[in-house]
Amino acid sequence: MGNFIVQQCQIFVDPFHGLEDDDLQLALRVIHAPIEASSGVQLTGWAEGDEVAVKTLEKPSGLKPLRLRFEPRKRPAEGSAASLRWPATPRFSLPRSNWQAAISSSDGQGGLLDGLYLLTAMATPAQRTVENALSDVEDSRAAGSYAHRFNTFVKTTADGENLLPVKVAAPVVCMVLYSANPSLQAGSVVTVAPYEHAEVQKFVFDGSEEFVEIPQAFFHYTANSSSSKEFVCDVQGCQTDEGVILVDPCVLRSSPVTVTGLLASAAPAKAGPSSGPSSEHFERLHPKCGQLCKTFDPQRRGGVIRTMCGFNLGACF
Repeated sequence: MGNFIVQQCQIFVDPFHGLEDDDLQLALRVIHAPIEASSGVQLTGWAEGDEVAVKTLEKPSGLKPLRLRFEPRKRPAEGSAASLRWPATPRFSLPRSNWQAAISSSDGQGGLLDGLYLLTAMATPAQRTVENALSDVEDSRAAGSYAHRFNTFVKTTADGENLLPVKVAAPVVCMVLYSANPSLQAGSVVTVAPYEHAEVQKFVFDGSEEFVEIPQAFFHYTANSSSSKEFVCDVQGCQTDEGVILVDPCVLRSSPVTVTGLLASAAPAKAGPSSGPSSEHFERLHPKCGQLCKTFDPQRRGGVIRTMCGFNLGACF
């Protein structure tokens, strides 16, 4: 591979030039980079066809919360108000492995950029497919779109200029071209997100987490603005001086309306936890509102059950 590549009037340096075999863990090629720039996303800056060099792969303990979504839980009794059930879709049921990756890439100006990223692969090698990777990217794209709208709205509020924005670390899909790591074979499909932090905090997961207003308000905003057809769940990442950086959020979606579904909804049903957006999920994940919630959803006030986000919800303090 040459040292320099000229493309669209930019100079791209070969990130593999000068690296010894011992210095290279993986060689990756970007095969899909569909998320566009906005105030709601943080991008890698890479485009389809770019090749990047992974020099180190680490598994810091602070990334372990990323696995919690896929771990079996002790379930309360069926029909209990405390029940919380995720759908049995790949985004919620197929475990991932996560690494902090030190990656070298071209800066397009004749130099190299070195940075830390989150590299994610399905835990089972046979599941490391383009389809599964694009499913991960789509949830981040949707969450980033909501974050852009949320940030735009927040700026219009009285204290908006002083509030932190929400940004989703937008992943790209990569093919492994070369691997010196036995856990990741050549030909595997992985995602890489511009998340440099070695720790992940759960902001909205199962209702047991510490209340942090901006991420909680973002969750409420997505439910409200989608008429509760979508919840951005498993809101996780870190809060920095620049904003709340989210990584690998999940979008919980309503099932499409069908004639069969309408007929079924008219029939008596057994009580039980829902796996889609529901009032139970909303109450459990967002037990109270802060002041920011009231700027876009002023009717949710404590004490009286009222229609909110498309559901009948209880008190919010």
